[in-house]
Amino acid sequence: MIHIALDTSGIGKNKSQKDASYLALKRLIKANLLVIHAPYVVQRELETQELEYYLKEYRQLKESLRKFLRVPKSPLVHEIINDIQKKIDESEIDINNDAHSFSKSWLSSLDANIQPIDANQTISALEAYFNGTAPLTSPKSREDIPDSFICRGIEEIKKKCSELVIIANDKKVVNTFSKMPNYTIFPNIEIFIQSTDIQDKLKGLDIIDSQIGNVLSFIQRSEIKNPTIRDFLADCISEEIWDKKIYDIAYSNDENEGTISSAYTGNNIDIDLNNPIHYGEDQFGFHFNLEVEAEIEYFIDKHEYYSRLDDEWSVYVSDWNDHVFEASETRLLNVSGIVSIKINTTSLNLNEISQLNEEEFDDYFHDVYREAELNIESIEEINSI
Repeated sequence: MIHIALDTSGIGKNKSQKDASYLALKRLIKANLLVIHAPYVVQRELETQELEYYLKEYRQLKESLRKFLRVPKSPLVHEIINDIQKKIDESEIDINNDAHSFSKSWLSSLDANIQPIDANQTISALEAYFNGTAPLTSPKSREDIPDSFICRGIEEIKKKCSELVIIANDKKVVNTFSKMPNYTIFPNIEIFIQSTDIQDKLKGLDIIDSQIGNVLSFIQRSEIKNPTIRDFLADCISEEIWDKKIYDIAYSNDENEGTISSAYTGNNIDIDLNNPIHYGEDQFGFHFNLEVEAEIEYFIDKHEYYSRLDDEWSVYVSDWNDHVFEASETRLLNVSGIVSIKINTTSLNLNEISQLNEEEFDDYFHDVYREAELNIESIEEINSI
């Protein structure tokens, strides 16, 4: 049994419960291969973050409806929007209750064991605060108090198992345990899922591939004739990178930062089909790399802009203030990430499939493959070419 202690820093900003890595955790837990633990402070940090996210989106929805009501429209449409707004207002209590349930669902869906704070942890954490001992780097640093409680909680979790995996990216937490025996540290859930031991366990949870063994070879053959994953990436990459930041705009006045405001169809797509990531239950991930043209917006100082007028430089600018232009230009970007495919096995007859030869298998699986669920799991790098 693998025991994992979670830190908020290892979970990251993307907490979608539909992500393949999260689903892989659930499959490992269901198979009694893994147990999740979280210190109380991590639980509360995560719950407050999720609650804030939910309520922020809710407030933006209400504000958007209010703004739309001010737009001239037909009486019929006005009545429809007014009814929607009224229904939302009447459901305020239910929505707030749902927000609190949502905030708890990330950990509860993993059946996480919460390590409570006790008197001994409190004394130990406060002693670290006063003395500047690990995970703190200096005495009486108040912003480090949560990390101190988290580390004390992890120590209590470790007492229940011989070996403990910590998923954390916070340097204070990592440095506290990195040199201690029987602790293994991963910076995030995705890297943990891709580790050799976990990949071997997840391979055993593949329903089709574990019994028949040729799903991955089918995917490799199919992508040559009918590039389902490639076409998906070409069509969907623009939405996935919208509003993301890039940091190699040399003349941006905001630390070389620019924002992707729109993008076109992806091309020159390369998918590493030979090194799949197993998520269990016939969901596979593949690293990809592609090129895409995109519109980049950023701010440029006016004196910087005028100094470049003699260059061959295509950029559109508009006034932002007396000293700054808002600029927009088209750039060719290189994008890398992970794409996943989930094959629906609920209606398949595995005994029948196991009797098929390669050609029959390909014919049988053609429609199943076309109906598979595809998702871009992560964008790892975006760089200008």
